[in-house]
Amino acid sequence: MSSILQTFANGITLGLIYALVAIPIVLVYKASKVFNFAHGGLMLFGGYILYMFSCQFGLPFGWSIFLAVVASGVAGYIMQRVVLTPLIGQPILSLILATMALLVLLHSLSLAVWGVTPCSLPVVLPKGSLVIGSVKIGKPDIIITLFIVCILGLIGFFVNYTKYGLAMMVTSEEHLLAQSLGIRVKAIFALAWVIGAILATAGGFFVGYRLALSEYLPEVALRSFAVVLLGGLESVMGVIVAGLIMGNIEAFVNFYLGDYIAGIGVVAPYIALLIIMIFKPYGLFGWVRIERV
Repeated sequence: MSSILQTFANGITLGLIYALVAIPIVLVYKASKVFNFAHGGLMLFGGYILYMFSCQFGLPFGWSIFLAVVASGVAGYIMQRVVLTPLIGQPILSLILATMALLVLLHSLSLAVWGVTPCSLPVVLPKGSLVIGSVKIGKPDIIITLFIVCILGLIGFFVNYTKYGLAMMVTSEEHLLAQSLGIRVKAIFALAWVIGAILATAGGFFVGYRLALSEYLPEVALRSFAVVLLGGLESVMGVIVAGLIMGNIEAFVNFYLGDYIAGIGVVAPYIALLIIMIFKPYGLFGWVRIERV
């Protein structure tokens, strides 16, 4: 029983990280209907920017976080304005391919500047573990989990209760309707990308802190695509629920089968996704759309 509780606790932490990585993908999609494949590159770039300020420049970690957030927000704004704005009105495939090109660009740029050797972020969280009954949880994981819960709560509040969040929802439905209501659609696009880039840096920090900053970091974003599809492309709450489901699937499959089949934990969420999508093709909380031909 203690092993099950321990695995469940690990799955919760992993699932919340997946949810944090996945939510920016949902925000960009809600605003522009573009599936942002560049998100993994933004995670890697933002994580390395934080590493540069904190480790290479030796700045206090608080200032490093602030400067990394500013730098990533500016990078997201520039990419949206320079690369994606000129493609508005073009076939959606052009926009998707542009995000894939941005992924390759950010990935290559990060490796060209910081190399392929994994880098460790400075240890800023307390070490040790907290024992709750028979469950042993690392203090860094507890703090990371609490931070992620706060971030997810703020994002949920922003989307559902603020003027710009509601404008983003209207824009996602119909651009012309949004413009007729006085919403600056291009500004909403830019805002979604800026928020997405900032959250990508947060995701890069949390994943890089638990593991390391390396060229394989975008793979976490790739797994989060499955979380987005399972939760529903338009649903922030759905992504959180799907992240917890996927995190626990990976944790439990690794626990029971990891010693027998290498890498089965990474594959298992995709298998679960395929099965669930047969019955819920729009995801658990996605909007069901009926189109007439």
